[in-house]
Formats: sequence, structure tokens, C-alpha cells
Amino acid sequence: MPFFSAIYFAAQHTEGVAEANFLGIELGSPSWILVAFAGVLYYLQSLLSLHGVEDETQREQIKKMIYMSPMMIVMFSIFSPASVTLYWVVGGFMMILQQFIINYIVRPKLRKKVREEYAKNPPKASTSSASRKDVTPESTTAITTSNKKKNKKRNSGKQHSR
Repeated sequence: MPFFSAIYFAAQHTEGVAEANFLGIELGSPSWILVAFAGVLYYLQSLLSLHGVEDETQREQIKKMIYMSPMMIVMFSIFSPASVTLYWVVGGFMMILQQFIINYIVRPKLRKKVREEYAKNPPKASTSSASRKDVTPESTTAITTSNKKKNKKRNSGKQHSR
């Protein structure tokens, strides 16, 4: 939140930013066009992040949260200057690009490499048919405390006045 408040106040109180235009959009006041772009980009990024997940429980969790990030960005953008929303639009585009590279270039290469390594060096089956050794301590060897007081001069946290 400190970064958000810093960029918000910088956009509000810096004359160059508050009075600037970007492609005909005034950066000092909210822009509905940029709000829509930010929401769509963050929604697409959420869909792309769902693509590479194989674990079903994790997929279900992501499906439940798929609308939260776009809704938050849209709500923040409605009340923010267009310069802050433009920052989120560019960030959303970069996240989509990064997610695309990870999903369609990096991950397939890693999976192929893992498959090759698995084929070359398959996991070894356990040779021992016996059950695992139980290393739980017996009750006689467990740590016990003694009721005898070893040092009677110890004040045990009680302060005595002399």
C-alpha cells in the first residue's frame, strides 16, 4: 500500500503528470477507457495463470479467485487518476507477456527435460520388503522430570528482600 499511495499522490500533485495527456487521455483525472483496459488485461492474466496448473485443488482455488484481481484493479482505477491506471495497464500487459512466455515456451521445455531425465534415470524401487524401523522411544527411555529439588538455594524467580 505505501507504493500505491506514493504513486497516487505523485500523480495527483505533480504538475507535469496531472496536466499531461497520453493518446488524448488526460492523466490527471480518471479515464473509463483505461479502467476497462486494466480490467480486461488483469482478467486475461488470471486466465493465463490458470492454464499451467495441473493440481486440481489448486485449479479450483484459482477459479474461485479469478475475478478478484480484476475487480480490485477496476475499483482502484475508478477513483484514481488515469496516470495510475495507465501504470496498471502497462503492468497488466507485461504480466500477460510474462505468463505467455512461461506457459508456452519455458514450461514445455522443462517438462520435456524432466521426461528425458526420467527415462534415462528412472526411480529405483525399494529393495527391502520389510516395514520401516520404528524409532519411537519407549516410555522407559522417554525424558522424565524429577520431583526432587536439586538446588534448594534457588529462588525460582521469587524475589526476597534482605
